Amino acid sequence: MNKLTIDKINSILDKIMEDLYVRSSLDDYYQFDFYFRVVKLGWIIPVGFDGYDFFNKPSVEISDDELIKGFVDFFDINIDLTFLALISLEKDINPSIYKLMCECIDAYKSGLYQICIPALFSITESYLADLSNDGNLSATKYKYGLSSKVKLNHDGEFWGFDVSDDFPEKFAPVCHAIIAFLDKYFCTVDFELFTGLNRHSFAHGRQNYNATKEDVVMLMFVITNIISMYYDVEFSEKE
Repeated sequence: MNKLTIDKINSILDKIMEDLYVRSSLDDYYQFDFYFRVVKLGWIIPVGFDGYDFFNKPSVEISDDELIKGFVDFFDINIDLTFLALISLEKDINPSIYKLMCECIDAYKSGLYQICIPALFSITESYLADLSNDGNLSATKYKYGLSSKVKLNHDGEFWGFDVSDDFPEKFAPVCHAIIAFLDKYFCTVDFELFTGLNRHSFAHGRQNYNATKEDVVMLMFVITNIISMYYDVEFSEKE
């Protein structure tokens, strides 16, 4: 190998290292601050999402509205490669859920968001009966069941999760985010006065709210995260 070739290779390696260093100094999407921000907004970070690759800038430079729009764009870009692929895992094991999810995707693509919401809430509860209450279909206290498996802790310096002995630690962030999701969307509300997204108002025909594209995507993220945990699969963002 001649000197020119070696110098070229070294130059390429130096550029790679420089890019990695720049990214490591700017990529804050894996920090708890970003996680807490997403959870506070009522969302769950989608499967396969690489925030820095998607936005090309740190999360602190993105507004909440830009973040949610980015999540929706990410869903639309990856709807076939990631989300339908995840849903298809249920085709043989849970065919009724698979069929309902596919119909929700079709409705979403047609802009029929309102019709998706009760279906997606019911699918979410189907999974929560297993995830939270070990398959006990008569138990509906999902938050209690999940909270017994996953707890957030802070040692004075760092955030982390405590999990029960039989629960995989790598699934703790998603499950803790689902607990926050339940607090926000499964809470008891005054049907006469409440005008937001709520499981109970949709389930009992008391909704006074027009569902949005964002609502559908947010629920899709919850469901596909759970499916991803069940099958222990990971997806990369679409190139």
